Amino acid sequence: MATTFKKYLGNTTWLMSERVMRVALNLVVTALLARYLGTDLFGQFSYALSLVALLAFLNELGLDSVLVKELVDHPQRHNEIKGTAFVMKVAGTTLMCALLIPLCLMLHAQAELNSYVAILAIGTFFQCFVVIDYEFQAKVESKYVAYCLLTQSILGTALKIGCILTASPLVWIVVVQFIESAILAAGLIYVHQLKTEPILRWSFNRQLAMRLMKLSWPLLLSGAAVVIYMKIDQVMIKTMLTASDVGLYGVAARISEAVYFIPGIIAGSLFPAIIAARGEDYYQQRLQNLYDLVIWIAILIAVPVTVLAPNIVSILFGDAYEESAQVLMLHVWASLFVFFGVARGRWIVNEGLQRAALLFTLAGAVANVLLNLLLIPVLGILGAAIATVLSVAVATVGAPMFIGTTRTSVVMFCRSLNLPRVLREGRAYIA
Repeated sequence: MATTFKKYLGNTTWLMSERVMRVALNLVVTALLARYLGTDLFGQFSYALSLVALLAFLNELGLDSVLVKELVDHPQRHNEIKGTAFVMKVAGTTLMCALLIPLCLMLHAQAELNSYVAILAIGTFFQCFVVIDYEFQAKVESKYVAYCLLTQSILGTALKIGCILTASPLVWIVVVQFIESAILAAGLIYVHQLKTEPILRWSFNRQLAMRLMKLSWPLLLSGAAVVIYMKIDQVMIKTMLTASDVGLYGVAARISEAVYFIPGIIAGSLFPAIIAARGEDYYQQRLQNLYDLVIWIAILIAVPVTVLAPNIVSILFGDAYEESAQVLMLHVWASLFVFFGVARGRWIVNEGLQRAALLFTLAGAVANVLLNLLLIPVLGILGAAIATVLSVAVATVGAPMFIGTTRTSVVMFCRSLNLPRVLREGRAYIA
């Protein structure tokens, strides 16, 4: 058990270190870009990214957790699983690009802004190679993927700084975003060939694709709903207010969402151990430990960010983004529910409750759209921040209270907020 835990801890450490470095680089380059572009152009850039993100669930297809479980359970079929998933992702991405055309026309965006969206959308085809990452997750060897991601961040940061130093137009910064996706794909292909086999050995199995789609479709729709209540705000701000407002809101959202990788890494690295514990006496304890950990990490991040928001925004982005500080003070508290939701998502897959998850996220998406419609005209970008926090709370805590199979997870969420209990019963994450 100690050896197994050491392996999980090492994998988590690699991922956490890589992501911390990437987040730091991303914040630096985002701050430089925001200062260079100004609120209006930075708002256009954020809007284009958000519009593509709205349909990015068609690239992911809800396969993330499903594929890791498949590769853990059937390692001998890894080439068939990866090849099938890759073809499915390419098909999904093609559909995404096709749907973006009428969406852009419906929103009456300028031709220049549509070109940014097109470049970013085509770049998502490179993300189909992320199926390689799932195998390394299943083997608890994510350090190789961490190398690729860190290389992508370093090169992407250098290219974007180069654009700033040469006073390049926004379109070249968008092109760099495209190049970053290509760099990551190349890195993943390289480590895959180095540590496993050439991707030419991948194969497609129609029956497997149908089975994977049957398992993942609730997560696909759930992912669509999650994207809506996490990204629709910036699209609605652009429609109801101005691109400059999108820029101000986008700065706060970038800072707040910078830490959203933490629960995914913790839960992802420990997912094999949680799967192995199902049916054992310590299964529930491991889940409670996981929730305690991610929830209190979120709180320990949200409190200082709330207090220091004006300083953080001023130092990183300058006085032009002063209004972003108030948005950040509110938006950062969404992390409390996001962290819990990500951690519980692994449990939902393990228990086969994907359809319940779909209902939760649909409730959150509907709440977000309605709250944005009500609050943005009255409170502006502050209203969008409030809508985000409330809608995430609805999806992760509110809606699950009404379904018996998931009500216990809400009880565990409440138990995690009991600091004396956490301190009294705290133990190693893996018992």
